[in-house]
Amino acid sequence: MKRVDITSKIVFCVICLALPLFVTLVSAVAVTECTNLTSADTVYTLSNNISAPSRTCINVVANNVTLDCQGYSINYSYGSTIGGYGVNVTGFNFTTIKNCIIKESYFVPLNKHAIYFYDADNATIYNNTIRTISTGTSGIYMMINSTSNNISSNTIISSAGTASGIFLNLSGLNTISANLIVANRLRLVHLLFICSRAQEIF
Repeated sequence: MKRVDITSKIVFCVICLALPLFVTLVSAVAVTECTNLTSADTVYTLSNNISAPSRTCINVVANNVTLDCQGYSINYSYGSTIGGYGVNVTGFNFTTIKNCIIKESYFVPLNKHAIYFYDADNATIYNNTIRTISTGTSGIYMMINSTSNNISSNTIISSAGTASGIFLNLSGLNTISANLIVANRLRLVHLLFICSRAQEIF
């Protein structure tokens, strides 16, 4: 009978099974006030309601940032004639904004959008409740080359007559789905100078 030495195979398998498993965990950074989100590849979570009386509340200034409000609110530009945004993303990509209540509390005829994107791509805006009250103010405003973004399952109420629920200005290839939008019937989703760039709206 031919003998087969399997000792080395058994030892090899035991060593493999004994190796520790390394898992990269991304810890959440708590946000307790209006601020700049500066760290890439980071999840930021609101731990209370926050307010900005006269400026933009949240500025995203890094790529691959997640803002999870966990049901807390961002109250922006209240009690002031100075414009500002609830969340501003200018020039950064792969942002996620979810589970936020974003509300404008002071009427000023300025473009004080709740969520403002400029040249920002591949973002997800999901499950937020947004309320704006000023003329010319949009719940979500995407400006110049903000492409390949997904806007879904949001509730947007823009009560001023010329306000838009979602405004896309020179920004194409975005997907807009399953949103509840209350606004002027001609301005639920406002597309400006889209040209031949496709939008998916359903």
